[in-house]
Amino acid sequence: MSTFYELTYVVDPVSDDLVDSLYEAGLDVNVSGHDGLTFLATTVVADDPVDGAFEFAQALQSFGIKVLRLDLNLVNRAAIADICGVTRQAVTPWVNTPGLVNRFPKPYTAVKGPLWVWSEVNDWLRRSRKDFFEDSCYPTPTQIEEFNVRWTRTTTQVNLGVPQVWDTVQPQSVEVSDWTIHRETMEVKYD
Repeated sequence: MSTFYELTYVVDPVSDDLVDSLYEAGLDVNVSGHDGLTFLATTVVADDPVDGAFEFAQALQSFGIKVLRLDLNLVNRAAIADICGVTRQAVTPWVNTPGLVNRFPKPYTAVKGPLWVWSEVNDWLRRSRKDFFEDSCYPTPTQIEEFNVRWTRTTTQVNLGVPQVWDTVQPQSVEVSDWTIHRETMEVKYD
């Protein structure tokens, strides 16, 4: 069953002309920058968020956009309140919900206060029957990590010219000029 997934990529800077080219090709994206990073947000329809993210990243790459990674959407109380259209004070009881059943997600990390993974908060809102949840789904931290590992391996292979070799060579490692790539671990060593 296909699901709508909201994705945010971290990419190399993108020109306005390139964004226009994406729109003309039918790719609906939102490009923004913050603290020296360029973010490209989109929605994909896929059975699996990792596969959908991978296919869309390949499409971006075909336009010359360098995808660095998929971003984990972290939110603080103020962002949760803003997304849900409530006050920060309304979010506090959610965050402090006691008990073992339908407990609010644990913070993912803390930077001057707790940060939560939006996919987990959105799922909690849905389970809690709050009217504030978003219909779209978001990849989990595990799915984002899976994409990032897969993408890094693929782009490393492409940069080294390895994909043509993997399909025909059976040894445990492949040497490409001064580089050695181990087949199972994808460990890259420079000789």
